[in-house]
Amino acid sequence: MQCVDAFTIEGQDSCSYRRSWQKLSQTALGQTIYTKMTNLNGKMEQLLNNDSNLIDRHKRYFSELLQCAVDNLDSTEETLKAFLELIGKGHAGFKISAKDWDTFGEAVVTTVKNRKGLFKSQKETIKAWIILMSFISDRLGLATKTAVSSPLVTPRIQMLAMMSCSEDKMPYKVCI
Repeated sequence: MQCVDAFTIEGQDSCSYRRSWQKLSQTALGQTIYTKMTNLNGKMEQLLNNDSNLIDRHKRYFSELLQCAVDNLDSTEETLKAFLELIGKGHAGFKISAKDWDTFGEAVVTTVKNRKGLFKSQKETIKAWIILMSFISDRLGLATKTAVSSPLVTPRIQMLAMMSCSEDKMPYKVCI
């Protein structure tokens, strides 16, 4: 896997993301991504323990994470990268691999692709989303892989602690 370190959005790409984001059904987005993820990688259902409450929360988190990405397109290095590292590290103890994050990215791109007819320049919009999701899944995968887990603390507690400690120091809005 090749990580994308420097990620910037040009003005037109930024508009492409925002326009396409507005045209996606926010209410169905999480469900669509979840369904595509489980179709692409059967392990995804097992990761969420077939727990309907956990699955419903993650469907909402998928949409919220993408909303944060779209909201922070102009400050990817300062804001989005740090936010993704926080999420990735928080998932380190859940046995989530870089491949699982790639599955998430692929599910999002497939969701955007399947919205045919909604975008003027469909090809450019899909290309832009592939670039963004490569950045997102690479950052999440790297952070998950390099996070130090404590045998005394569960992954959920680690993630909540990181979020609560960092929340007031972050220059961006935490969406989750």
